[in-house]
Amino acid sequence: MKKIMWIVALFLAVAATANAASLTVNDACKLNGTTWGLEVNKATVGDAYVRSDHPTDETHMLIRFWIDPDTINIPQVDGSNYFQFLRGGHETVGTTLIAFLKRGVATGNYRLTVYARRADGPATYKFIGEGALQVFNAAPAQVEIEWTRGNPGTVTAKVNNVQIMTNTVINPTAEIDTIRWGVFAGDPPAISGDATFCLDEYESYR
Repeated sequence: MKKIMWIVALFLAVAATANAASLTVNDACKLNGTTWGLEVNKATVGDAYVRSDHPTDETHMLIRFWIDPDTINIPQVDGSNYFQFLRGGHETVGTTLIAFLKRGVATGNYRLTVYARRADGPATYKFIGEGALQVFNAAPAQVEIEWTRGNPGTVTAKVNNVQIMTNTVINPTAEIDTIRWGVFAGDPPAISGDATFCLDEYESYR
């Protein structure tokens, strides 16, 4: 069954503090010929995301959306400079799936990085993979992440319909019952300059 998150209806207001993260629905962030898109301001304080509780204890999720990070500046320092922009979670175990945006030191490319909760070792999460998302001044990109639980389960990611990573993860009891899409507090203070970027056309399938 197809599940679509309508960003206008699910907009969550953020407290107006000096350096608070925020969301704006506007025409400037339409990324694929749509009418509206979601402008995300990644600041130093607070969460700013839209949320869907349509998933119900899902054991498989396919998530697809558009992103344009070119207006945000992540310094080229090392792999610790990143921020999260997607979390899939479950009420009893916490976060199941995390997608990050990083910036490569050597190339300057923004990079999509994915982690998934695991149950087969000392580490809470398993690194699924990392792939170049886009370079400066490139066109917006469509991202697709497919997650399946199992022993092992699998996680696969595509950019513009080209597979860039796939991996297995032992997660026989993992589930997803909520998706959050935006930015989150607690990331390293790596953002500088014009700390905004665009998201658009979120949809998910179970």
